[in-house]
Amino acid sequence: MFQPIFRVRKVTEQTLGSYLRSGRMKKNISIEKLAAEISVNPAYLKALEEGDYASLPPEIYIKGFIKKYCNGVGLDYQKASYLFSKNKLKPAVPLKRRSLIAYPWFLRVASYRNLVLLIGLLFITALLLYLVNVIYPLYAKPYLNLTNPKSCPAQTNLNKFDIAGSIQPEGKIWVNEEEVLVDKEGNFVCSLFFHEGENVIKLRIVNKFGKEKKEECVIRKN
Repeated sequence: MFQPIFRVRKVTEQTLGSYLRSGRMKKNISIEKLAAEISVNPAYLKALEEGDYASLPPEIYIKGFIKKYCNGVGLDYQKASYLFSKNKLKPAVPLKRRSLIAYPWFLRVASYRNLVLLIGLLFITALLLYLVNVIYPLYAKPYLNLTNPKSCPAQTNLNKFDIAGSIQPEGKIWVNEEEVLVDKEGNFVCSLFFHEGENVIKLRIVNKFGKEKKEECVIRKN
């Protein structure tokens, strides 16, 4: 059988982890024992050997751990520092956090549960608006706002007095049993002749839903 003249030799790049581990194995010392001797958390030493820099504190502390590790097993700190600078990776992001970073916020909240909650909230909001705009007026009393006079009782020295104000649009108003013309905005004006002394003005308002309200206003002519 034909034998190749040249053999391809696989070269494995040395990492900080492999360099530290090989030094520790030559000393035949466990991570726990080494950690106790150099006063470093064994989990940190294990993370150094595995290249899990995301599980380690900031870089300034990592370099301190590497130096202690090298002193503990008799390795070259300069070489270890070089391998660290060459091989270090960006801190690994946990899977859950990575998914949050990778997707925009609107995709993160667009889950089935949030969609159902949003639809429910919109339905409740629409129902409340319907109740306020349609159902409430059916049971609310008619609205009356007098602009002349602004308050009752009132006084005047005029023989002719204009009663003015506003009611709900599409409503009706009677002044002393006489229906008064109301414009589209609900404004009205009614002219009355007064006699000396107290004049009682009787107002009756009916809104578009048929609800009725009665009021009286006393105006004294001097």
